Amino acid sequence: VVEEFARSYPSVIGPLLRERDLYMASALRTCPGDVIVAVVGLGHVEGIVKNWTEPIDHAELMRLPEPWKYARWTKWIVLAVGLCLLTLLGAAAYLMYSYCPIPLPLFFFLFFSLA
Repeated sequence: VVEEFARSYPSVIGPLLRERDLYMASALRTCPGDVIVAVVGLGHVEGIVKNWTEPIDHAELMRLPEPWKYARWTKWIVLAVGLCLLTLLGAAAYLMYSYCPIPLPLFFFLFFSLA
């Protein structure tokens, strides 16, 4: 299942599996005691065993990636496009009603059934 997931979504497999494997291996190695019992998903067992003896930079694992440089503007663009579409919908409804005055409940029924 993990191999099929890796083929289908290669950009997701890194943070979702490999980085978690490294983090869990690092965290389990620092646990006190001689015997450690951990319940992990089947997809993580191989990665934890493989990385058990490898040196792991815990600080690098905790570092967040840089945000997408346009992420700050995306929400405003989506909001502006939504407001433009709502304005156009309102203008179309107003023009249709002003050229063909019919009772409002019937107008809205016809308008939304055609949309």
